[in-house]
Amino acid sequence: MKRRKMHDKKTEGRAVRRAPAAPHEEEEALRGRVRAQDRQIRSLQDKLVHLDYLFAAHVGLNMAMRDFAEQKQAVIVRQSALRHDLNNAAALLLASDIDKFEESLLYLMSILGKGLDVDRVFLFRNSTDADGKLHCRQIYEWATKDAAQQGEKFVEDIIYEETLPGWEDHLSGGRTVNTPIGNLSQAVRDHMSPQGIRSVLVVPILLKGKFWGFIGLADCRTERVFSEDDETILRSGSLMVGNSFLHNEIMQGLIAAREVADTASQAKSHFLASMSHEIRTPMNAVLGMTDLMRTDNLDETQRDYLSGIKKMSRALLNIINDILDFSKIESGKMELVQVNYDLYALYDNVCSVAQFLASDKALQFESSIDERLPRALFGDEGRVRQIIINLVTNAVKYTQKGRVSLHFRKTAANGREYFTVEVPDTGVGIRREDFPRLFTAFEQLDKNKNKGIAGTGLGLSITKRLTDLMDGEIFFESEYGKGSVFTVRLPLAEGDFRKTEFAHRQKRCSVSPDAGILVVDDNAANLTVALGFLDRHGVRADSAAGGAEAIEMVRARRYDLVFMDHMMPGMDGIEAVQRIRAIPGAYYARIPIVALSANVVSSARESFFKAGMNDFISKPIAAEELNAALIKWLPPEKILGDAAERTDERAADGAFDDKLRPLEKIGDLDIALGLSRVDGNKSIYIDILRRFCKGLDGDIADIRAFMENAEWKNYSVRLHSIKSVFANFGNRRMTDRALALESASLSGDVETCLKGTAGFCDEMANFRAKLLDAGLMESEESFSKKFTDADTLTLKLNLLERACFEFNTDEANTTADELRQASCGVPGADALLTEICDLVDSLDYNGVAGKCEALIRTLAR
Repeated sequence: MKRRKMHDKKTEGRAVRRAPAAPHEEEEALRGRVRAQDRQIRSLQDKLVHLDYLFAAHVGLNMAMRDFAEQKQAVIVRQSALRHDLNNAAALLLASDIDKFEESLLYLMSILGKGLDVDRVFLFRNSTDADGKLHCRQIYEWATKDAAQQGEKFVEDIIYEETLPGWEDHLSGGRTVNTPIGNLSQAVRDHMSPQGIRSVLVVPILLKGKFWGFIGLADCRTERVFSEDDETILRSGSLMVGNSFLHNEIMQGLIAAREVADTASQAKSHFLASMSHEIRTPMNAVLGMTDLMRTDNLDETQRDYLSGIKKMSRALLNIINDILDFSKIESGKMELVQVNYDLYALYDNVCSVAQFLASDKALQFESSIDERLPRALFGDEGRVRQIIINLVTNAVKYTQKGRVSLHFRKTAANGREYFTVEVPDTGVGIRREDFPRLFTAFEQLDKNKNKGIAGTGLGLSITKRLTDLMDGEIFFESEYGKGSVFTVRLPLAEGDFRKTEFAHRQKRCSVSPDAGILVVDDNAANLTVALGFLDRHGVRADSAAGGAEAIEMVRARRYDLVFMDHMMPGMDGIEAVQRIRAIPGAYYARIPIVALSANVVSSARESFFKAGMNDFISKPIAAEELNAALIKWLPPEKILGDAAERTDERAADGAFDDKLRPLEKIGDLDIALGLSRVDGNKSIYIDILRRFCKGLDGDIADIRAFMENAEWKNYSVRLHSIKSVFANFGNRRMTDRALALESASLSGDVETCLKGTAGFCDEMANFRAKLLDAGLMESEESFSKKFTDADTLTLKLNLLERACFEFNTDEANTTADELRQASCGVPGADALLTEICDLVDSLDYNGVAGKCEALIRTLAR
């Protein structure tokens, strides 16, 4: 029932809502309800729509703001990454070598192009023409593959006022060009349009306040104005590019300066090598002839003069050696020669030197050696001696009264043991303000107080550098006006006494008469000195004037030892040795060859050994070095023992007065000067003059041939040798003439050589004629030649060739004697005649035939 009632209520309710009414009332009521509901619905809809709009607007704004923030953040990140990449590229660019600069610059430009999303990045550099107009030219470009190009080459030359009007003032003021090209002048559009450019951003490059050029971006796809951020980034790029160019130009300047310095260093090394030879060659004659000079016929005054000559010559050698040593150390070519050496022998040696130096100035000398020091040390004995002698010499030089001391001590410091050398003196001392300059090269301190004290200012500098080279140290204490103490500490390295190379001099050895020794030197004076030294050992040595002659003599005779000069015209000593070593046979591979050279630069010494030389003796020749070489390289059975003092077998000097007196009438010959060059030894002076006369034809022939064939190196070497010869016997005018031609050939002044050679050769021949007229030559060595026509000479040459072919010795000798007196005036002919006659004398008949045929061809011209 309840359920039914409830159902009825519902049915009733619905029925009520559906109860009929009057038609018009019902309709109006319905319409009113509909309108009311519609208004409510519309009002609600309007509100909802409005809310939706507000919500959508809010959401959209938030989303837009978020998108903008994200975009802004993305731009910031992108720009930050771009700046980071640019900084890295700039660092790479600044650190690049010269040859990598271009590659690094293009890398930086590619980062700009890709980072700023453009098609091209271009770089222009400015220049000014003779009229003062400013130009620019493109030097680099980065472009995408699709970017249009104007041809394959860059724009070489653009005049601002014609092609880019207004840009010069605009850019030089630091302003930029940022626009589509449609806004630019017609001239600019005409220039850029063919390249497909639609928009540009151009930033100037200013270096040191000057308008250097510009860097630009080109967009070939769209017309746009680049953003401020783009402009800022490109400005940063322009600074990087400008600084990199400035850095690169500085580096190029430094490299160029280094190349100039290297060239200067090489020139200096060449100069030192040349000067070494130039100075040591005459020094060889001075010192060598001084040692050879007789002293038994000299009075007390003359002996003092001789002693002074020796002393000053040694002093000059010390200066030369200082300069060469400093050069070697400075160039890093100084090498230490480590050996076992006798420390006590070294001590005795340097004490003897120090005692001599001190006594010469009436100074007291004291010395001591620590008994704890080992008897033998391992190191470069020669350089250790040089350090000590430098210190002692310096102490004596700057001490006027009192004493100089030398102490060898064993010390310890920093856990190491040292060989310590102390040199105290009571000299002038050193001002405290001069302490920092003490070891500076070419520096002499307190010049007013030390006025008159000679020196190069290299001694202490060399000592310091040698000490550093040996991992040692040098220090000093000094009180101005009271004296100084110099101390050198070298790491103590004990040696093996059984392996020591004794420092004391060996007694002069005597050599067996059958010992075969050859001396090769193109300079007659040097040859005379070397032969004179060997004569003291009982050696009658053979001599050769050049490399080619030396090779023939080595082939003809088995020598026990060869002394080979280095600098000779034609074939020098190095080439001669190389050719000797290349001859098949054990003898040619093993024959001892000792280099003789005034060139003591380390590179020259290395070249000697590389060529196959066994040893080296520097000029001027030292008697002990020559003695040591004989003992070392001659077969033991050829060394007979100690040589007694040999009496001078030559005639007394007075016997040469008859020869010298007629020479006084030769105006160009200063006999007194010539004798002073050989220290008054008249026999050597006469010998030099005779050698000049005998060798002149060959010298003239060589000079002419070298000039005609443009062999200027050989030409200069020959003139250098002749210049020394004239200087040795006192002909100043001819010495100057030879020097002028030598200098011209070395400087490339060919015209002077061509104009002056013939006259110089004629003057030499005239000078020889004067010597011969004065009776210089002995009767059996008369040097007068008779003019013989070419036909007669040809006939005699044919006779000689036949005699040699038939091995008819008598006829060959007779014909050669006739030819020896003949002269035809044809350049080079007299020299060939002399060669042919020498070949006959040596029984080299095979060689005669070829020379005869060569001379006959010469005469036929």
